[in-house]
Amino acid sequence: MKITVKADLFSATARFTSNEDPRYYLHGIFFEPHPSGGVTMVATDGVRMFAAYDETAEAEDLPEAGVIIKPPKQKMPAKWFSVEGSVTLHDNLARLTTFTRGSWFEDVAAAPVISESFPEWRRVVPSSCSGVLGSYFFNARYLLDFQEIGDRLGCPDFTIHPNEGSPALITFPGVNSCVGVIMPKRGCADSLDGRPDWVDTPPATAQAAE
Repeated sequence: MKITVKADLFSATARFTSNEDPRYYLHGIFFEPHPSGGVTMVATDGVRMFAAYDETAEAEDLPEAGVIIKPPKQKMPAKWFSVEGSVTLHDNLARLTTFTRGSWFEDVAAAPVISESFPEWRRVVPSSCSGVLGSYFFNARYLLDFQEIGDRLGCPDFTIHPNEGSPALITFPGVNSCVGVIMPKRGCADSLDGRPDWVDTPPATAQAAE
């Protein structure tokens, strides 16, 4: 089996794998052949999910059911996000090839196959969203990862489509090859709801004048 994909999409997807979850399939990227050609890459840490479609990807002997490969996250500097580079996965290795600063750069790291099944990820991607957040909120640190990925993919802005307590959809305007999903958290019972009272309290001088 041999898979060659864009380096930036590979590295972006790898950002959303898990290193700690006991469900080992969450430690890898799920590669799946697309009916229209190319390859889809999906990763999730159980709270967020990121899916990318590389229509130019090349795959040899990639099973129709897909395969999970653990990315070399510990060896992925900024060069792995190169828009001009590619990553080839073969023989449990990931090989980056990119053109940078007028010369070709290569890096190789371990990328073993994970012999487990990946969940049906398409069921998690909302087909429609209510646009209502309600009493839920999102983890700011998790959202920062989406912002950083958007910056690296040339899209500094992203749109959150809230869906109350259900998974929210994240899209990147102008970048149709990527989509994200994030689970909301329920607000605390004592959390502020809207404009806090102290905003409406006038300064002492104004109170004295009254």
